Amino acid sequence: MNWITNLATLCVGLTILTSSSLGQAPPAKKFPATVANINGEQISGAELESIIKQMGPSPVQVPENTRKQIARDAMAMLIDDLLMQQFIRQNTAAIPEQALDQKMVELAAELKKQGKTIQSLCNETQQTEAQLKRTMRLKLQWGNYAAAKIKDENVHNYYLHNKDFFDGTMVGVSLII
Repeated sequence: MNWITNLATLCVGLTILTSSSLGQAPPAKKFPATVANINGEQISGAELESIIKQMGPSPVQVPENTRKQIARDAMAMLIDDLLMQQFIRQNTAAIPEQALDQKMVELAAELKKQGKTIQSLCNETQQTEAQLKRTMRLKLQWGNYAAAKIKDENVHNYYLHNKDFFDGTMVGVSLII
């Protein structure tokens, strides 16, 4: 699919999204099955709804324009996340299943120390175990990408060229003419 088709699909999805009813008593289905198509990969209405639910209920009545903005922000977050996933998949080697399984075992051991399980973590974060594994895989791939690209010399040079941002130097300006 070319980028124009993707953009058109995204615009249609956002139009439907922003015109949807986001009231306190939602209908059975708030969003269409697919709310965006990014480079051939779809973002589902269920994913969008899940992100909005993770924000939790509001103790006060939320105005319609605020609900729409929350939905747009959630959509932007999902799009950014999907673009990052696509970048990582295209620019790093796949993580072997054994390495992923080992990390999941390590996670389970850490959770056990806290009296939790993988399933309880999934329930808390409102995701499935498959989603958790996908996230773990992406984090491992990102770590590999960063390790290959970020060298101590580069970090040191960046620090030297941007020292003012790191040493607490602040400049106050009251009038610029």
